[in-house]
Amino acid sequence: AIIKATHNKLLIDIIEKIADAFMEYRIKAFSVEGNISHALEPHGRILEAFKKRDVVGGQTEMINHLNTSLDDINNVVKAR
Repeated sequence: AIIKATHNKLLIDIIEKIADAFMEYRIKAFSVEGNISHALEPHGRILEAFKKRDVVGGQTEMINHLNTSLDDINNVVKAR
């Protein structure tokens, strides 16, 4: 929403391409049984860290989640 509010065509085009690529990634990653829990459970832990204002815990949970997400998509790519 912030980028769209700038009315900067280049930024809008970039964010739309990123959003499209991310959607494709999510469809592929979530097509593997069990991967959806790799998104839901970590998001809950990240949210709890935010609620507690636990910066280090939030960072740790986010890094762990990103690493798991990377593993998930790498496994999807390798399986193809």
